[in-house]
Formats: sequence, structure tokens, C-alpha cells
Amino acid sequence: MGNRCTITPFGFVDSGLSRLLHDFVAPIATPVSPPRSGPVAAAPPLSAWESESGYGFEFEVPGLAEGDVELEILDGVLTVRGCWPATLPEGVKVLRSERSTGEFSRAIRLPGLVDDTGVTAELKNGVLRIELPKRAEARPRKIEISRAVADRS
Repeated sequence: MGNRCTITPFGFVDSGLSRLLHDFVAPIATPVSPPRSGPVAAAPPLSAWESESGYGFEFEVPGLAEGDVELEILDGVLTVRGCWPATLPEGVKVLRSERSTGEFSRAIRLPGLVDDTGVTAELKNGVLRIELPKRAEARPRKIEISRAVADRS
């Protein structure tokens, strides 16, 4: 088997034009582009949503385990980093390769305030699911309207 990758702390961003255009028009998240360096793998596809209580993201990361992916929230930006290892035996001649290998990073500006102490992340069946609760001040709240009492004087 080939060597496993080591995740480095510097940015690697998806270079595909279609993904970039999709991210710019995505209604929930604004992409952030760190500087590029090193071999770049395609960033994992993403689904994002918002509910009254928080934000959610799912990334497709088939073949990766918990230790192969890192998450970080800093200054309102969620960053997902990882590395797809080369899985072919050493010394073979590659006839065709359609799988990404190498490091990837996906940085997404969060659309609102989150309670970073309540963030949960689960990796199951090749899907990384991240849930970020909104801070109390960012959640909608109902305001009760009281009934005015007529002045009886």
C-alpha cells in the first residue's frame, strides 16, 4: 500500500472552477481561500443548511477515518482539513486514476454567531457531519404582545 498523508496546517483549496462558482452562490456559506501550497487534492463535496437552532454541514470523505480529518473554528470560519492517501501499491504503473490523493482544505465563513462549545462532529459511512448551534443572541425569539387595558377613569 502507498504512504498515508500527514495533514499540514497550511491551506489547500479546491481548484475546480465549478466548485468555486457553486460556493460563491451557496446561500448559507461564503468560502474563504487560504493561500495554496503543496499538492492539492479536490476538496470534498459539501451540503450546508440552517435551522432555527444552528447550522449543519456534511462533507463526503470516503475512505477517511476520524484521525485523517481535522476541524477548526476561528474568527467565524470553519475549516476542514484532511488528506487522501495514495492507495496503490508502490512500484505499479498507473493506467488510470480518477481518485484524488493528497491534502485538501475547505474553509467556510459561517453566516452567523455559533456556540463553539456545543459543536458536534461525526464521521460515519464516509460522511462527516458537523452541527454548530447558534448562540442564544443569534436565535430568533418570540416576543409576546400584551393586551392593552383601556383607561377606566
